[in-house]
Amino acid sequence: MKNNSAIDNLINNDRIENGNNTNKVYDSAIVNTSLQLITKGTGILFIGTVIGTIFQAFFPIMIARYYTPADFGVYTLAVTVFFLLLPISNSGIGEGCCRHIAFYRGKGDYKKIKEVIISSIELILIIGILVAILLFLSAEWISINIFNTEALITPLKILAVALPFWLIIDIIVATFRGFDRTQESVYFWSILIYGGKLLFIIPVLILGLPFNYIFYAFTGNVLIVFLIAVIYFKRKIPKEIKTIRPNNSVKKDLLIFAIPLILSGMALLLLQGIDKFMIGYYMQDYDVGIYNVAFTISGYLHIFLVSFVFIYQPVGTKLYAQGKDLEIIQLYQTITKWIFLLASPIIMFVFIAPEITISVLFDVTYLGASLPLLILFVAYSIHIGLGPASGSIIMLGKTKQLMVIVGSMAVINLILNWYLVPIYGIFGAAIATGTSIIILSFLQVGFLYKVSKIHPFKKLYFKIISAFMFSFAIVYLLINYLPINFSAYGKILLIICSYIFFIVLLIIFRLFKEEDLLIITLIEKKLKIKIPFIRKIIR
Repeated sequence: MKNNSAIDNLINNDRIENGNNTNKVYDSAIVNTSLQLITKGTGILFIGTVIGTIFQAFFPIMIARYYTPADFGVYTLAVTVFFLLLPISNSGIGEGCCRHIAFYRGKGDYKKIKEVIISSIELILIIGILVAILLFLSAEWISINIFNTEALITPLKILAVALPFWLIIDIIVATFRGFDRTQESVYFWSILIYGGKLLFIIPVLILGLPFNYIFYAFTGNVLIVFLIAVIYFKRKIPKEIKTIRPNNSVKKDLLIFAIPLILSGMALLLLQGIDKFMIGYYMQDYDVGIYNVAFTISGYLHIFLVSFVFIYQPVGTKLYAQGKDLEIIQLYQTITKWIFLLASPIIMFVFIAPEITISVLFDVTYLGASLPLLILFVAYSIHIGLGPASGSIIMLGKTKQLMVIVGSMAVINLILNWYLVPIYGIFGAAIATGTSIIILSFLQVGFLYKVSKIHPFKKLYFKIISAFMFSFAIVYLLINYLPINFSAYGKILLIICSYIFFIVLLIIFRLFKEEDLLIITLIEKKLKIKIPFIRKIIR
């Protein structure tokens, strides 16, 4: 009761700041339950994402070590074509399936939920089979006319077989996501797909089989995971869904929701990839490699945002269907704060020691990526610091507006890169893409506030960011302006001390609140530790 009362007071104080109608009744128990679901799901997904990333990194390394550079080039081209076709084939149906399930759960309409699931599977089967046939039949044309190599024909034909099965797995994961479950994503993607293909490729390498057998191994793994996923789906789908007989198809509703998402997804690919294309067009392959290091490291920040959004979106959609506007605002602001808190040590380390970051993750050969890394890191830090805006827009069903926002910024990014890359090289590319990401982030938050009054700009959040900037400024000044040549270990020690100082400031100024206690409790359970002094301060 004490916790709930404190949160109620906090919300009442923030209602003017949030611009909400004070006649609505805030229910702190709903926020507490939602935070528990999101934090639990995020922890599972974050660990799974890290594991999956490690598995993904090993697969191309093994191919590069056992086969020729030419073979590795063919592999790169084949999987690039495959993964470019996946979002087009999915057509946003996975997001639509997840969102509609969560929405109808909020309404308690399980008949509609089953209609959504069946319609999603039917749509993705039709689209997946058509795209697979198209890829199989056009493999020769793509290989010879676009990439000027016949070696790509067989790999593309083999991968075409895997495509519809991959899409069904994606829909199964999306279905469970709609029920606030994240473990299926870890099971089927991180472990079975990304980890399983390592197991499948080992016999190919040991037996010294021809290069194309890699793609047979890849496809074989997808087929087995598909069978496991279907069996799991039949056994684990909620019982109330199994017994209901659907009356109507909702394919039209799903397509109306999904088509803007495919266009915004394609625009996002353009937004995130045009810089590398422009560098490759105006400069050398070497420059593309240097820039890609900066882009890759910056992208690691997205893990924190994606891990929260994966479960926040269906949980928030369910609340939206119930008209719980105040609870969604509180949820958004709490999640945004924790995304920043969890990412803040990485943000501080990269900004203070970009050279150490690049040397450890890659090699000193790539130190030329330091300045582009800092530019892109500023952009991505702002992006995640503004919270799950795009996920919230999808939650509200405003996919057309999201398409316009992302599409507009993709065009602007194209123009900026076209102008800046020939003049400033990889630094121009970083400035162009970084600027586009920052503008995109504020446009999404601005639109979200306009249609729902959801925003991350809470006084408490500004205080946390101020404490972080103060701690950051101290260590930055010490390292760069003291007449001492700090070693790499010395810099790391100072950064650690500065981050501890930041946490101390949060505690001293009581910037942890009652709603944070739930998240801290779940973190304690995950790490099997106790943080009693923070509990005393919060209470």
